[in-house]
Amino acid sequence: MKKIIALLASTALMLSAAGIAAYAEPQAEEMQNIALAYAAQYPYKEGDVEKAFASRYGELYTSGIEKTDAGVEYECPAVYYDSDAAMAGDFSLKQGEMSLLVNGKPSAYGQKCVLHNDATLVPVEVFDELGCERTYNEAYYLTTLKKNGTTLEILPYIIGMRKNQAEGYYVPLGGCARYVDGQLYVPIRVVAEELGLTVGWNGESRSVTIDG
Repeated sequence: MKKIIALLASTALMLSAAGIAAYAEPQAEEMQNIALAYAAQYPYKEGDVEKAFASRYGELYTSGIEKTDAGVEYECPAVYYDSDAAMAGDFSLKQGEMSLLVNGKPSAYGQKCVLHNDATLVPVEVFDELGCERTYNEAYYLTTLKKNGTTLEILPYIIGMRKNQAEGYYVPLGGCARYVDGQLYVPIRVVAEELGLTVGWNGESRSVTIDG
């Protein structure tokens, strides 16, 4: 297994944009410990790592099996930082250069989507338009999405998201969720498909569709 140590460059307090709630971004020196504390909630079950690695989304980087102070084993996904993903100007398609249709209608966040390393990233609020229940836990900088009996837990700068809490395991994201202009962005295809939604891409019109 590979272990990647995070060096995050996040700072300060997020400002609200377009009516979206402001969240605090993690400080560089605290995110690794926060990720460990979050992961320690879920004791390791035999086969968890194998399930994660068998995912169709690619390899999940982990720091392996860790132990709490009480000796309980848990699996911890890696924290990492894309140096170029932090700046919107480095995306291959920037805000306003692509569109997003949700159930056949233009999304309120359609002009905010970006393309990075062949992955479409969207503000996490897009999933509100799809009827997802979304909550935020400030202690872990943790966003939870629920739909169709599936629960996804997403932390910024974590390359895997937790699926179905204590009964589940980590699903590789391919690229991490991260902040863009003070908003949390997530890779739309992996998140949507795990929630039972359908995602499409039209290269000619530079448009993403998501239905469900």
